[in-house]
Amino acid sequence: MSRIFVPARRTNGYDVPQHQANPACEHLFDRVRVSSPWKGGGVHSGSRNEGDLTTRVQRLRREANNYRDRYGDLDDLEPLDRIDRAIASRVARIKQLRQIADEVNAEIRGFELEIEGIEKGAEALLGDLLSRIARRFDEAWSPTPVLGFRLWATSESGIHGVHQQWREPTLRATCDATSNDAEVPHTDGRCGRLGCGIYAAKDAFRLLTEFAPALRSSFAVGLVGLSGKVVEHERGYRGEHAVVLAVVAIANMRAGFISEPSHLDTFFASRDIPVPLETFEDRPGLLAGAVDYLLEQERNQDQWT
Repeated sequence: MSRIFVPARRTNGYDVPQHQANPACEHLFDRVRVSSPWKGGGVHSGSRNEGDLTTRVQRLRREANNYRDRYGDLDDLEPLDRIDRAIASRVARIKQLRQIADEVNAEIRGFELEIEGIEKGAEALLGDLLSRIARRFDEAWSPTPVLGFRLWATSESGIHGVHQQWREPTLRATCDATSNDAEVPHTDGRCGRLGCGIYAAKDAFRLLTEFAPALRSSFAVGLVGLSGKVVEHERGYRGEHAVVLAVVAIANMRAGFISEPSHLDTFFASRDIPVPLETFEDRPGLLAGAVDYLLEQERNQDQWT
């Protein structure tokens, strides 16, 4: 059998029979090249990537269309048309789904903005409602420390408050009466007349003149910051959290004035006074010196809050 070779010329980089070379054919090749998005895994195995697959398919399509240009419509290539139609329908569906996804994402973003606006309104409303409730029951939640003054007993075993030992200059209140530490300090009377919480007085001088005589010759008086839930009373506060800001450690007629955080850590951990002691001639002068120091520390704290 003899074979016929048809002379061809180059059009758009493809071999096209000279008698078939026309703009329509060129458009066809462009269309095939653009509208053949064969992608996705599972088509072949090996080290070839998607770009290689697309290139090989395009090359095979060009060869198939070359045969059509030479010999007219071929029934053998009908499956190629079905493949084109299948791909085109899926490309159209992808376009629809992307449009739907854009619309869904826009709607989601709209709802997110609405929720953000609602939460801002809820924040303002709840803040106002909680403030009203707190004022009604003489309590407040304080993110910044409420300053007050308190006393500690000192002994060989350490630094002690009324109910427990302080081993560091910070403390969280507990409720010994109920063993329920939620919402401490309680304000509903469940703890008894005095109530739980860390106590601090508003007036340092009054605190010392009333309670210091009952203490032994060695004790400590300090400035504390109460935070968290704080309940205000006529002469002082009860707080959820306390941090010691300054201490006057008194030993007989001598006093150590402590405000450095590292020195406060040392004092509460070991009862050692890590600063030089000042000696006073009498007890009134000692107490007056302690009050003056603590009031000065209070003013310093107020400058930063």
